[in-house]
Amino acid sequence: MKFLFARTLSALLILSGCARVETGVIPLSANESQVLVNAPSRCGLIGAQKAALHQSAIATIKSEFDRFIIKSIQGNTKTIGDPADEVNRHVQSLVIAMFHKGDPAGAGGIDARNTLGPDWQAIVEKGGLNEC
Repeated sequence: MKFLFARTLSALLILSGCARVETGVIPLSANESQVLVNAPSRCGLIGAQKAALHQSAIATIKSEFDRFIIKSIQGNTKTIGDPADEVNRHVQSLVIAMFHKGDPAGAGGIDARNTLGPDWQAIVEKGGLNEC
């Protein structure tokens, strides 16, 4: 009975959208970071990539930079849980280089604030979108 309740509860949480996008940022140098995103299957691969792009913009702003260039991208889909209760997660990893406004090395970079849109300050304050 306990097992059935736990499986039913897990299924309800997943279907109700309680699964969240998990993110992390690892500084690699003064102006480079690795951005990690672990997104639920309902986000799809494109949703996970979009979340990684947004998290890269947030990391850039929080590090007091203005623009970023994606240096490398890695992604995969993981299946977690037992065979009766499997859940797919989309994992994305981006290595970004960040630049200040006016730095010629970042001239072709992505504008972090424009990436997040007009409400960028609220998104940065909140720490991210945490959903796809």
